Amino acid sequence: MTNKLHTSLKTQEIFSSLGQSLSLQPFILSKLAIALSIRKGALALSDFATDNNGLELSRQVIFGDHDLLFRSLIVQNEGRALREEDYFPDLVKAHLDRGAKLLEDEKRYTKDFYNHLCRLARRHKPPCMALICPFCLLFHMKDRDFRFKRCFL
Repeated sequence: MTNKLHTSLKTQEIFSSLGQSLSLQPFILSKLAIALSIRKGALALSDFATDNNGLELSRQVIFGDHDLLFRSLIVQNEGRALREEDYFPDLVKAHLDRGAKLLEDEKRYTKDFYNHLCRLARRHKPPCMALICPFCLLFHMKDRDFRFKRCFL
């Protein structure tokens, strides 16, 4: 079982740039990137065609205590059961690299990035059929008192 992955060089550059301008570390940026990618929907074949010359991130850094929740979100997004080998690092890396580009776009076209993310969360379209959605998860995770709730949006 692999516990580390290498992002693309482009993702490393994006995380470095966003990290400097927003004072956010890769463990936060990776969760935001994956949530944006899941929000966009299914991955295309081109999303898997990236290099491995970027940051080395461990599974713990990417997901923290929420590995099972993110796995559930990705499985729901894929619409099929996933073997561990398919999920990590392949699908996670594809979502991370695609999400980093989406995160960069969101930052580029807004003046107040944090408020913009909150507005994105309010405008998301359910299916938030499960107890959580990626944005609800991220906004509840910052409160160390994470409880399973229905989507508040």
